[in-house]
Amino acid sequence: VMELPFNFNGLVMLESEKFSSEVYGHHYAKMWEQLAEQDRATTLAGLCAPLLALRTASMALSGTDLSQQRYFADASERHRMEFMRVLNEDLMYKAKPGDHNYRVGRELWEQLPAFQLAPREWESVWGEVSTAFWILCGWFACSFGWMWLTARRMRLEVA
Repeated sequence: VMELPFNFNGLVMLESEKFSSEVYGHHYAKMWEQLAEQDRATTLAGLCAPLLALRTASMALSGTDLSQQRYFADASERHRMEFMRVLNEDLMYKAKPGDHNYRVGRELWEQLPAFQLAPREWESVWGEVSTAFWILCGWFACSFGWMWLTARRMRLEVA
């Protein structure tokens, strides 16, 4: 191991990171799907309580809903994985085998990309808010219809 042209510990860390990311990704995908099912149920409960549909629509339009949270979490995880890959490759190719005091220089930190999160496309946001929007439209139509029927029954009496 000491005669390899690279630091074996760096290789172990690089491969360990790949494996653990795959395992965590699998479990996080299940968790996100469960949360999405709960979110869909809450949105559909807006058929009984319009405030729930309004909550869903408001959160989606303001970027504080579950899908935006997942969008951020996925982007930050991709950034973290790239960050760790660069650090582990630097350790693997630049640290001498057995050197437990290796420190990276400023140039490595400067070459690491800054985290950037592009805004979501409107189509993606609409996909999250459309069900709640149509539920709210239904509530509005029913309310307007009820008001219209009630107004037709009223009689104006002038004294």
